[in-house]
Amino acid sequence: ILYPIVYALPLYLYCGYIDGRSGVGVWLNRRGIEFGIISGFVFLSLAYGFYLIYGDVFLSETYFYHITRADTKHNFSPYFYMLHLSQHSTLLPLIGIIAFLPQLVLIAFTGFTFYRHIELAVFLQTAVFATFNKVVTSQYFLWYLSILPLLIPHSTLSIRTAVNMFSTWIVAQMLWLFPA
Repeated sequence: ILYPIVYALPLYLYCGYIDGRSGVGVWLNRRGIEFGIISGFVFLSLAYGFYLIYGDVFLSETYFYHITRADTKHNFSPYFYMLHLSQHSTLLPLIGIIAFLPQLVLIAFTGFTFYRHIELAVFLQTAVFATFNKVVTSQYFLWYLSILPLLIPHSTLSIRTAVNMFSTWIVAQMLWLFPA
């Protein structure tokens, strides 16, 4: 349910870009405003509907849990060791909130920088969102690997290089998870 928020900036700017706008026109475009209003309405309606069905449990499990979550087992996050060392600290909630700052900055940066190439923007934002999360487990990689086929037509990688990169990634993941 967070991805509509993550993708909002590049999708909004892309709406202005495909209308042939540039500069301030990219920011002030009718198609983007309509898209934002409709998307926001659908997003909020679904959230409200699920809140009516599940109550506070929905809010807790969907949104608030991710702010305070600090699982350090099987974790690929750049924050895992810091969170592991801080498990019993009273500062853990503050550390958890501060950990969102690089994620927010990078999401905004990639959205603004790459909106002209929407497939790349969505891939990068998904990768940033998953990679800079406080908890990153193996299934998180599927979030951005599922978008990778959209980039293949624009790739200049040879099949051999792609296979080598994928194999290296699989071996690295196996080595990381082996002691777990």
